[in-house]
Amino acid sequence: MSYLQLHHIAKSYSLGNKERVPVLHDITVGFERGEFVSILGESGSGKSTLMNIIGGMDQDYTGDVMIDGGTLRQKKEKQLDDYRKLKIGFIFQNFNLISHLSVLDNVTLTMQMTDVPRLERIAKAKQILTDLGLSEHLHKRPSQLSGGQKQRVAIARALSNDPDIILADEPTGALDKKNSTQIMHILDDIAKQGKLVIAVTHSQSVADYSTRVITMEDGKIVQEDIKKRSLPV
Repeated sequence: MSYLQLHHIAKSYSLGNKERVPVLHDITVGFERGEFVSILGESGSGKSTLMNIIGGMDQDYTGDVMIDGGTLRQKKEKQLDDYRKLKIGFIFQNFNLISHLSVLDNVTLTMQMTDVPRLERIAKAKQILTDLGLSEHLHKRPSQLSGGQKQRVAIARALSNDPDIILADEPTGALDKKNSTQIMHILDDIAKQGKLVIAVTHSQSVADYSTRVITMEDGKIVQEDIKKRSLPV
């Protein structure tokens, strides 16, 4: 069995008049650690809804999400909170950094919800930020950073609790080509370290960086391509 397995996932929304609009249709797919997978699709294809289900943010669906042999269906709310905090690292298109906090504090904030001692949190955050080339920006505010630097801070925050899975929602959507290339190389490096990286995107050029591309249309998987691990430049 795959590390992360989706079994017959389906979801629909109610319009309030007993009519329901389907957004996901019988999605069955597996993911392994060390993979860098892109879920490719236009707006309305269901890709972001699927990401929210994987991330434990949306529990209104049928089917099952299996993670490391266990099912999200059997988790209570506290266990789901732990899953979202410790198993999943989220990266957002618009960074979602807290403007009045420093770069360092933005990264340590997530760790404050764990039992990691304060000094250890700071040391770990500094190391991650240094690894991402941000050692000279620890005490700056997000407004003092470029778009590429902000996204690297967001990646550092996602990595801070050492999750098994990184979920990236349009990770280069607010970036120029140069910064987009840098971010995609970073995500590939994260996957090479043994984490499962799943990027949701509408861009074929972004998907070209991944090792597997799952294409969605109208809530269905319509194509799946395995790619060699050789990045474009």
